[in-house]
Amino acid sequence: MSEMTKTRAQRRRFSAEERAQWVELYERSGQSLREFSGEHDLIQSNLSRWRRQRRAAANGKRGSGSFVEVNVTASPLQPAAAAAVRVCLSGGMTMEVTGGTDALWLAQVLRALSPAQG
Repeated sequence: MSEMTKTRAQRRRFSAEERAQWVELYERSGQSLREFSGEHDLIQSNLSRWRRQRRAAANGKRGSGSFVEVNVTASPLQPAAAAAVRVCLSGGMTMEVTGGTDALWLAQVLRALSPAQG
């Protein structure tokens, strides 16, 4: 059965440790991505994504769409109600959020605007 016809329940799942092991094996193999993936019954795009994630982690970078904790305080020049946070999203999109914005609504909007994580 090809990978395209497998249902979600039939797809293999890999732990972070297993993904790291596959990436290391591939990088030491000297094979092309296509050869290695075919020989080990892996999906090429998964292996490519795992390599990108490993490189980003090694460089201390977060993947696109990652959230970071931010401490927000009102500016002494503006009243708290007028204070705004500018959120810069991938693709050059920006969003300004004023104080008092519903956090649940904001989280839903950010999830909808963030690229899908796979």
